[in-house]
Amino acid sequence: MNTSLPPEFSILEHLVADWAIEDGHERYLKRVNSSMDEIQAFYDEVFPQAAEAVAYIDKFDYSEPLPEMSRIYATCSTR
Repeated sequence: MNTSLPPEFSILEHLVADWAIEDGHERYLKRVNSSMDEIQAFYDEVFPQAAEAVAYIDKFDYSEPLPEMSRIYATCSTR
């Protein structure tokens, strides 16, 4: 996965290396193995961008996800 986010989400770029995990099980493991301080810091940065990220993702055809959509989804997803 390319680690660059779309320009409008560049403020979250520093989170990609640790948090942009495409596999749901791997995301789960990251969450349960992170401290509450790490999770809170992630939440504090991502939450203000969440509505804009959802709107951005919703512009794409889900049957053919593009890399840009996948990166922002993986970065902001907590599922």
